[in-house]
Amino acid sequence: MQIRDIPTFHLDEPTELGGENMGPTPLENVLGSLCACTSMIVYILKREMNFQFDDMRCEADGVTDVRRVEMKRTGQKYTEVEPLAYHFHSVDMTIYIKTTEPEDRFEEMKRQVARLCPVSKLIEDSGAPFKVTWIRE
Repeated sequence: MQIRDIPTFHLDEPTELGGENMGPTPLENVLGSLCACTSMIVYILKREMNFQFDDMRCEADGVTDVRRVEMKRTGQKYTEVEPLAYHFHSVDMTIYIKTTEPEDRFEEMKRQVARLCPVSKLIEDSGAPFKVTWIRE
């Protein structure tokens, strides 16, 4: 992939699907983009809200099409197996944040992140169940 003037990077598929396993799959990249977008919004809000936190990290898991499992079970080719969906079946994201902010400000941070993250909106608009859990550390 080549975007703007940044160094090239790879998206790929696992070797069992004919790829070279040189990078995340496109759907894995969406989960990475979700965490990156969420983190960027949190850092913007940190400045705008004067929100104090010492550390933050994000994890995202997505359940995707089970076509690979069905291929192994039946011996069919990728193109012969009917996909269950063309997007995630569900996405769970956990945001860990180390903060001493009062609960009302913490809740406001969560509301603003949900409102402002465009990648979250892409997942929500797909209709896939999307669960976000915030954990204070």
